[in-house]
Amino acid sequence: MDQSEVLGTTIVDGRHFIAANRKKGSDCPCCGQYTKEYGRSLHASMARVLVALHKYFVADPVVTWLHVSKFPVNGQFNVNGDYNYLRHWGLLQPHPGYSGIWHVADLGHQFVRGEVRVPKRVFLFNNERVGAGDKTISIQEALGNKFDYDALMVEAA
Repeated sequence: MDQSEVLGTTIVDGRHFIAANRKKGSDCPCCGQYTKEYGRSLHASMARVLVALHKYFVADPVVTWLHVSKFPVNGQFNVNGDYNYLRHWGLLQPHPGYSGIWHVADLGHQFVRGEVRVPKRVFLFNNERVGAGDKTISIQEALGNKFDYDALMVEAA
């Protein structure tokens, strides 16, 4: 028996089934893993990380990449795993050859400076962006009332 037909389901059939059911979620008929498309919103702590990184790179333009262990931190800034979702908006980019090394994309700098808006929500499937919502958000809206944009941007070009 061909390995792709285990349990009577071919890999192609499994892919079609997953694609047809990705919004509501389902178990893969080939491997049993649960799969689902998830929506993720850009929120204040993600925006705060982006502002801090923008300021870091503006202050030292020679540095173009930074390891997550060196991300700037202070009492108001908690580095959690949410920073890595910023790549799905095109705001932060991982280094193509090294794990944990990031830089702020041009769009990220533009967003922090208030020059562009980005989708408020993106949709992810298998950790890849598969869509975005129609509503957009500014850096000030993303920060919300929790952070003062002008105070955060002091000394940033």
